[in-house]
Amino acid sequence: MMIVGSCATLGCVDSAIRRGRAALGQGAYPTAIEAFTDARQRKGPSAPVDAALASAHRRQLLSDARAGACDAAAGHLAAAETLSPVVLADHHALLRCREAEGGAEATRVAELEALLAAGDTRAHIFHRLMRLHMQAGRDADALALLAPLEERFALTAEDRRELAEALVRMGAEARALQQLQRLKADDPMNPVLRLRIAALLEKTGAHVEAERVFETLTID
Repeated sequence: MMIVGSCATLGCVDSAIRRGRAALGQGAYPTAIEAFTDARQRKGPSAPVDAALASAHRRQLLSDARAGACDAAAGHLAAAETLSPVVLADHHALLRCREAEGGAEATRVAELEALLAAGDTRAHIFHRLMRLHMQAGRDADALALLAPLEERFALTAEDRRELAEALVRMGAEARALQQLQRLKADDPMNPVLRLRIAALLEKTGAHVEAERVFETLTID
């Protein structure tokens, strides 16, 4: 017996969607993207088609990122995020690609900032971004990350030394002293560190405290 009816009643699958699904299964992601895009343009946006198209873009993103084609990967990331919610793993894949290619520092900063904006507020993201800002001499940008970073992360001695110097350059000697005093707590006999503290105390008008530090240097 022949069954007669329309695709609307029988639930026929659009040929472009079938082609896209087959291409996804074969790892032919550009073909899948083309097929799902065709279906979306003809039938209009729908949750299943949008999800399928986003998935195809994400798989191509990962393929491009592994191959070192970072700009192409970034394009697929942008396309995927117009169709579906943010996936942090996508941003991490693109960041790894950017770091591996050793490209412009600005692109790595942009990817780290995108991760923070996407909700990845783990300490190492803040730390890597702060280090990039310090290396580029963007003291204010680096220091803006200090408070959230200290809540999550034990700063290294190198971090604190560089932050102290950045604060001095910005005229924030009192905050610089805080960083150096924390260093001194871990390394109380360091003469270079104590001399730097004494000099800053003198600069801020804390002459008595500076004299005490200088005296300990003389005694030692």
